[in-house]
Amino acid sequence: LRSARERWRPAELRFAVGDGLLSDPGWGHRSWLDTTTASICTMKSDSSRWKSLGSTSFPWEAEALTFLRERLGDVDPNRVWCLFEFVTGEGTISEVDALVLTAKGFFLVEIKSRPGVLTGDVGTWTWKTPSGHKKSDDNPLILANRKAKRLADLLRAQRAMRGYDLPFLQPVIFLSAPDIDVQLDPAARHHVY
Repeated sequence: LRSARERWRPAELRFAVGDGLLSDPGWGHRSWLDTTTASICTMKSDSSRWKSLGSTSFPWEAEALTFLRERLGDVDPNRVWCLFEFVTGEGTISEVDALVLTAKGFFLVEIKSRPGVLTGDVGTWTWKTPSGHKKSDDNPLILANRKAKRLADLLRAQRAMRGYDLPFLQPVIFLSAPDIDVQLDPAARHHVY
């Protein structure tokens, strides 16, 4: 683990929607997903580095997790813990889609799988479905950031972490619908893939 003072910086990643690769939506994304070793040895669902602690009844969430797993190499330090909940000392219950540790950093991944057109700013996002229905919500990065802070605090308090610095836990939003048209304002695109 790196010193808490060192910043974990994601590296470049190109996305390609629909054909099994992540696609660069054209706003100069930097990647949190380390795909450099995936071509050598793709992580299998029974890998000791992949821990699914729950199950999902949503096929789009299962597809997104499979997508992530198949793009991570089954090598150290890669680890993924997915589909779990945690409770803080104050009693707040939080759900985590995926917690990913790679050589590039430590990431709390929030999966959003809505198809259609996504517009919005740093505060509010609006999804317009292919049928024309609109739904507005708070930018999910806000909640993911709170969740990441609560989880990092909980992890730091664990006896196993004594003597270690926890890497910065970066929240990211994974827009996994293959036919999404992302039209977010530039400021709202930070940590959105």
